Amino acid sequence: MAWASTYSNRGKLLEQIIEVANRQYRNKGIAEIQKIATPVKVLRTDKNGKIYGFWEKKSTVDFIGVCNGIPIAFDAKETTGKSLKFDNIHKHQIEFMTNWQQRGGQAFLVVYFSELNRYFRLSILELLQYMKNPLKSNKKSIPIKYFEEYAIELKTGQVFVLDYLKGLRK
Repeated sequence: MAWASTYSNRGKLLEQIIEVANRQYRNKGIAEIQKIATPVKVLRTDKNGKIYGFWEKKSTVDFIGVCNGIPIAFDAKETTGKSLKFDNIHKHQIEFMTNWQQRGGQAFLVVYFSELNRYFRLSILELLQYMKNPLKSNKKSIPIKYFEEYAIELKTGQVFVLDYLKGLRK
């Protein structure tokens, strides 16, 4: 399926890949992960089926589930270039993931650097560590170098289309 290069479709490819991985994890009895829909208030539908509406409230994260008894919550982020802009990570998402982690779950970002064709899993703890660092707190993005050092690089192919749960522990 081809996607137009628009703001609204940014991240759709990554979400599709994760959905395939979720089916693979389910089929192997490893995890049950569900996509969380953002609530939309539909105002009208035109004769061509186009829907007009607005977001009813902010979404928390893209996916929630359980893997080998571990509750997980994560958001999928896709970026071009060699950094992830903080503008792509919303305050309410950080708060949700922080609360999730504090209550015994695992919370993280799955980030796809599309131009580099590289995937990473960055825990909420590492994200918070970066954001709280006084030397980095004035930055507008997280460079790939930080991901290379503190995140887990994810592999594609072999058993799973994207093995984003590999090595996940309590």
